[in-house]
Amino acid sequence: MLLALIPPPAAALEIAIEATVSEDLRSISGTLWLDEPLELADPLALLPPAPDDRSTFRTWPGRPERGAITWEAAGEGAWSFTTTLPRRYGALGVLPRRGLWANGAWYPQPLVGGEVPVADWVVSVALPEGSATL
Repeated sequence: MLLALIPPPAAALEIAIEATVSEDLRSISGTLWLDEPLELADPLALLPPAPDDRSTFRTWPGRPERGAITWEAAGEGAWSFTTTLPRRYGALGVLPRRGLWANGAWYPQPLVGGEVPVADWVVSVALPEGSATL
């Protein structure tokens, strides 16, 4: 048996985010810094629709929503953004004033050639007073 140790690709790109979650847990605002110019995309636009009625009721606590991310330049290599999270169950969503699940996709997604780049991330998220994290 031949085993080879393949080192991970070097991450030359650094991405930093400082963000704050709103009191009602519905939105996240912040700044994203890139050390080189990259394309940005809204990952919420790619959330798949439920394939059938049963899944619809298991995905959304009400009318189906996608949420949205808006961003604008905030200086050299900096982008300010605001994310409105969808009321949605699963790895990304919110039940206002009850809970927020954000396993990625809450910030403008940097892309290189349409692909997510290998990068070193430095992320700071401020939560409302009295919030708990898991």
